[in-house]
Amino acid sequence: MWRAYSGGEGMAKTVGLMLRHPALDCTAPLVALIVWILMGGPFPDRTATDLMLTALASAGGLVMAVATFAAGMVYQSSDERVVQMRRRYMNQLRRNWTWIFCSLLVATLMPLIGMALGETFRQWAFGVVVVAVCLVVTNLLRVVYLLRLVLLLEASISEEHVRGAVPTELF
Repeated sequence: MWRAYSGGEGMAKTVGLMLRHPALDCTAPLVALIVWILMGGPFPDRTATDLMLTALASAGGLVMAVATFAAGMVYQSSDERVVQMRRRYMNQLRRNWTWIFCSLLVATLMPLIGMALGETFRQWAFGVVVVAVCLVVTNLLRVVYLLRLVLLLEASISEEHVRGAVPTELF
């Protein structure tokens, strides 16, 4: 069941690696920034950039709210499997939630910095958009994965044939 949930053997190893090392989320923003720079750093006019920066700051705040909800579910659940998961994977969970909240804070503050750059550095303001969008999206994916994991653990308690210990290949 756990392998089917995670997408197979190779996918389970990839997801496990990403959950053990959340800083790998920086790969997507760096690649996107490099591609953007190699494309010549195209950017829209000031009004469109400001609209994107405002929308991105709002989206980052919404993802932060979702992350807060998911973390609350993880740490307030009294389900025996979730408690067992918290005990077994305490360090990985702490590392993941710390990364999620810190990088989301940075991603929501980046648009404000982009707006402050003004007309002089307008091209770099759009570079800030590229990086922050990637950070918000990768963190949203990480939060959704952790939330689905908790919901799957809580749902599986009602199925008699799935009872047992928390699998070791979660992280």
